[in-house]
Amino acid sequence: MTNLFQRSQPNASRWLQMLLFLVVVAVLLVEFLTPSVRVTPSLLTMCLAAFSLILTPRQVIGWGLVLVVPVVGSLLLISNSGVPEQSAVVALRSAAFVVVAVMAFGLSRYRLRAQTQVNSLVSLFDGLRTPLVISDVDGNINFANRSCCELLGCTLQQAKDSTFFSLFSHPDHRGRSIEQYLRYFGGEPPAEIEMTLSLRGSARKVKSICSVIEIDGRKLLVSQLVASPE
Repeated sequence: MTNLFQRSQPNASRWLQMLLFLVVVAVLLVEFLTPSVRVTPSLLTMCLAAFSLILTPRQVIGWGLVLVVPVVGSLLLISNSGVPEQSAVVALRSAAFVVVAVMAFGLSRYRLRAQTQVNSLVSLFDGLRTPLVISDVDGNINFANRSCCELLGCTLQQAKDSTFFSLFSHPDHRGRSIEQYLRYFGGEPPAEIEMTLSLRGSARKVKSICSVIEIDGRKLLVSQLVASPE
């Protein structure tokens, strides 16, 4: 499952846009090599629909304006040995392209708004002074804010490469820590737990105030950590 707390990038990178350009060129080559079949209108319409999943609304508009030329040109003159389609077919398929373009623009706007909200949420959690970590039932780390990483002396990626149990339980108390951790995902979670942690190579007492949230049917544990002075 995709990490829900991964900061998303709203803009397609340059190499990705180059890949999209190559896809369009490939479609036009197929059209040229198969003069008896008109593939450009359908394939480019599907390409534009797919572009909405990775491009910004402005980029979708730009590609729509660019692709409408080969779509209409294919229907009127270019392929099928230079024989144009009937006017009703041209109007219908052109209208279908316009409808898909409008839907792609709307989907791109919705996706961009959702990405912005996710980025704002990540920034909010990351800016909290209280150490905060979000993990799943298996102990996999989904997110740790900056304060938590400073407490652990590691980066976010290093935290994600570890587990809750390896980061937040002393080896001598790991079994008890796992038992307490899993109680949160049961029917009657405790109000709070205390575990002996191993931070920066030394055992320290940390109070973890936890709560369970559910996103898309997936339970996650949000833990606020309060470490005792060294």
